[in-house]
Amino acid sequence: MTTESLPYTVLLILAQLTVGSLVTLSIFSVRFQLTRGYLLTSAATVLSFAILASGTILSLEIPKSISGFVVNKQVETLARLLLHGTLILSALHLISLWKLGATLSRALCILAATVGSVAILTLAALFSQPAWSYLIVAINFTLGSLVLGGSLMAMLWGHWYLTSGKLPKEPMVAMAKFTLGALLLHALSTSIFSGLPAASPPINEIALSNLYLNANFWLRLTIGFGFPIVATWLAWRAARINGMMSTTGLLYLALGAILGGETLGRALFFTTGVTT
Repeated sequence: MTTESLPYTVLLILAQLTVGSLVTLSIFSVRFQLTRGYLLTSAATVLSFAILASGTILSLEIPKSISGFVVNKQVETLARLLLHGTLILSALHLISLWKLGATLSRALCILAATVGSVAILTLAALFSQPAWSYLIVAINFTLGSLVLGGSLMAMLWGHWYLTSGKLPKEPMVAMAKFTLGALLLHALSTSIFSGLPAASPPINEIALSNLYLNANFWLRLTIGFGFPIVATWLAWRAARINGMMSTTGLLYLALGAILGGETLGRALFFTTGVTT
């Protein structure tokens, strides 16, 4: 990772955490009766990431080239507006949970997740110009969002089991299964996409070398996918037998590895133009 690409890597990770968490909350708040305390804590967590993502893109003057990586400037304004819109809707979601009730809060969460998902697709368009195609970048960013958000929301939900032994196990099982499925899809797609060369590689030493000889690429696959897949699978199995303390601990480990892997993936993307 170069110092020039670091702010854009951070921006993408914050946006993915925000949107993935909103999507996960939208799905599971409709499917299950989640506790008000969990929903408030999750909404506050999402809002903090949304503030950071919106503040990051607000502070950046995105150049036409980042360390030789060409940026599609035509969609920059739209990306900024969508991230700010996600922030506003996330704030309204938290306020509605606090004061107005569950029905309106679910609708606002779904709306925030929808706007946020469009923001992720727009960010993919903003940075996809050197890549093989926009579509594979959009798929990669979307699956990365689901993996980050799913693991974070599942880990937070695990804490509610540790403070009450009366909650049903089904939401935890479903969240772990959702995260595992997203991880498997993300790992499969990344393995395929990494074999597709950049359409216009950035001019730097890393881009001109063989990606498969880069130690960071293999760390991306092993630490970013291999370890969290195993940890999340074990968490899912533990949740099925009500081993919620083990589930929560394993999800902590999985989230840390996923966060590291996604950061490496975005850094490699900016230095090679290859979707990882």
